[in-house]
Amino acid sequence: PERLAILPRAYQLALAVFGAAAGLLGLVMIATPSLVVGVASFPLTALTARTIGGWVLAMGGVFLTMAWENDRDRVRPAAVAAVATPILLAIGTIRYWDQFTWGTTGWIYAAVLVVIGLLGVLGLIPGKRDSGSAPS
Repeated sequence: PERLAILPRAYQLALAVFGAAAGLLGLVMIATPSLVVGVASFPLTALTARTIGGWVLAMGGVFLTMAWENDRDRVRPAAVAAVATPILLAIGTIRYWDQFTWGTTGWIYAAVLVVIGLLGVLGLIPGKRDSGSAPS
C-alpha cells in the first residue's frame, strides 16, 4: 500500500543507525561470544551470549525494517514491541538484581533500554497524513 504517513527524517535515521548498530552487535555476539562474556553486566555463558546475540540481531533487523518501511501505520506493530521490550528486560534485571553489576556496561545496557523504549514511543505518535494521497 501507499505510504500515507511518512516518518520524520530524523526518526527514520535514528531507526537506521540503531538498527545497524544492534545488528552488528548481534553478529559479534553470535560469532565471538567470548568478547561479550567477559564484559557483560550479568553472568553469561557462550551459549547464552549467542542466544541473546540472535535476539539483538533480530531487533536490529526490526529497526532497519521500520526505517525502510517509512510509514507510521506500517511501523506501529514493531513500535509496540519496542515499548514492551525494555519494560520486560527491566523486570528481568530487577528480578536478578543481585547478579547485575552497574559498571560501564551496566549503564550502557540501561541507556540502550531507554533508547529502544523512546524509539518505540516515537513510533506510536500519530503523524501527519499525506494530503495528496487520500484513500478511495
